[in-house]
Amino acid sequence: MNLPQLTAYLGSLVPADHDPLEAKVKSLKTKIKSEERPYAVFLTFDLERQSIRIEDPIPFSKDILYEYGYFGNNDAAQLQSYLVREVESLHYLLTSVWNDLRLALQKHNMGDSRLSKWIEEMEASELLVTGNKKGRGKVCLDRFQLPGSLEGKSVTLQKENRVICIGSQKFKYEAFVHAMLEHENKKDRFVLVIPAVFEQGVRIVLSQHEDYRKLVRKINNLELPEEREEDSHSSEQRVCYVCQQLKPSVKSEYTTKFSRTGINKVFTTTTINSARYKTDGYSYDDAYAICLECYRHLVNGEALIEKRFKGSIARESAFFLPEGLFEPFDYDSIGRIKDRLDFAFQCKEAGEWLEMVEADAEWMQHPYFTIHIIVYRTDGTSFTVLETIEDVPALRFMQIMKTIRQASGQLKPFLQGMSLGNIYRMVPIRETKKGEQVNVGRVLSLYKALFSGYRIRSETLFDYASEALDKGILQLSKEKIDNYRNMGLDEYHPDKVDFFIQRMAMQYLALIQVFQQLAILDRPVFTPSFGTEEQDMQLYDSVEAVEQFLDRQGFSSEAKALFYLGCMIHRVGVEQYKKGHKTKPVLKKIHFQGMSASEVYRLYYDVLDKLRQYDAFDRYSETLIEGFHRHCGILKEREWPLSDHANVFYIMSGYAYQVGALASHNKGRKQDGDPTESGADPAIAQLP
Repeated sequence: MNLPQLTAYLGSLVPADHDPLEAKVKSLKTKIKSEERPYAVFLTFDLERQSIRIEDPIPFSKDILYEYGYFGNNDAAQLQSYLVREVESLHYLLTSVWNDLRLALQKHNMGDSRLSKWIEEMEASELLVTGNKKGRGKVCLDRFQLPGSLEGKSVTLQKENRVICIGSQKFKYEAFVHAMLEHENKKDRFVLVIPAVFEQGVRIVLSQHEDYRKLVRKINNLELPEEREEDSHSSEQRVCYVCQQLKPSVKSEYTTKFSRTGINKVFTTTTINSARYKTDGYSYDDAYAICLECYRHLVNGEALIEKRFKGSIARESAFFLPEGLFEPFDYDSIGRIKDRLDFAFQCKEAGEWLEMVEADAEWMQHPYFTIHIIVYRTDGTSFTVLETIEDVPALRFMQIMKTIRQASGQLKPFLQGMSLGNIYRMVPIRETKKGEQVNVGRVLSLYKALFSGYRIRSETLFDYASEALDKGILQLSKEKIDNYRNMGLDEYHPDKVDFFIQRMAMQYLALIQVFQQLAILDRPVFTPSFGTEEQDMQLYDSVEAVEQFLDRQGFSSEAKALFYLGCMIHRVGVEQYKKGHKTKPVLKKIHFQGMSASEVYRLYYDVLDKLRQYDAFDRYSETLIEGFHRHCGILKEREWPLSDHANVFYIMSGYAYQVGALASHNKGRKQDGDPTESGADPAIAQLP
């Protein structure tokens, strides 16, 4: 994947009459809850009354960002000349913006513009003070027109604390706006401030004035054709990094205008270290200089990607970038394609996604394109790439989803469907107090191996499975879940631990099958027997059904023995539950950090003791014991081939199977209208 060329190509598709400033419009950082109503307000400088007002709230929508030109905050090294700001950045409008805006106008030969004259008139009316250096200047806060309840009090700004003081009262910025409007409804949020001047009975929104829009275009090298001052007369020519053409005005300087939170930042940071060093410093122009045309294409492409290619993977932001294999990709259909890719990570069943895609004539008739996935994180001031997955054929997506559908289908009714998104919910991801995912890279590595065909160690999957069960069971034992929420633990809290174990073990069983069928495991784990038929779900609690299940999944003899041990552990758990031990203490005998062969054998003897203790040596228990011995043999006579974590996984697979078998048995009894069938356990219906 050549990311700059792909981004520039996308930008070149933008119509020539497209407003270039639309590419610089930012999204709002402020988070709005579903029950809250956001508004924008005007900060009006009244030249006639020599006063400043916060007034006229208007309902906020995304269209407001484009209508009034919200470009975020200028980068730290630049003049703070952007006018429209979020309320949380109100201090800029009350301090340096007006001084920096005047300096920017002078820098771009617009000192005689009407916008510059307005700033002079505002200063003459003692509404603000400017300086002669970046960052100077301030608004005269004593000119604020205060409401009656606050009239006559002094107004000061504590910028370091982001607080405005009116008399002895301190207000955060949004609370200050509430106070100025005498608006007490806290569900109404004020999120955007739009500066304006008032003269001759008319309010003029400065961010909509052509002088301001022209200045922003100049700052970002996005001038209209009639505004451009081309440097084509320059004798020095260089090769553009993107289009590979020899042109004048090819500079690395253009890259400083890229957003710090956009996809073009990847291009800058990955090439900056390749510049050669000269006596006068690094020669960045040799490394990644670009021409003006490609710069504008990159800016437009970045905006298009942000708007139409953005999705999410593992609760992290992601870009899905398609690229044609044999012919240019039809980007007219990109919205639908992106939605299909995004849905692959959100749907509950792979079959659901396949049905939708197979019904899409465009996808099926033109499947020859690749997909590049960039998973990233941004805090509004920086852009961090978490993972890149390049050159994934669309047909590979379909192959993976078909394999997932097949593997999960083999596990019904123990597993009710599975899709790509389930992988994220299978690996425990720790969160900070702020909700940031610490080790999400583990999940992203699994996705990369899946899409790119990289080898993955089977032991890694066994490790993740054991850890997921360990962390999940521990969290479910607490009064309140405080971490690893990605595993969907709320659904099982507080008394449905068994169903969590069933889902987790069966999903890992399906996932390992998927990796093996796609030939990306380091070694075969299962050797399935072909030709076995699926049993009627009424019979899943029979020993014959257990054997058939194990053969169909391809368990080795040792894995089968552990599976039977897991079934016995569940049998003990049932008896403990009937005795009032709802947490099933037998589960504490399983060491999820791994169990050696000798520890497994000790666990087996402990389980036998518990079966005797609870007088549970019935025919079914004896058959399970016989199955364990038949497949296990005598441990001391041979080397045990399974790892410590694999031992735990196969034991819990047997436990999970019994949870599903009893649930199916319960369902069958209810459908037959005989909940007290002879030999049935009346405690089963109460099992979590």
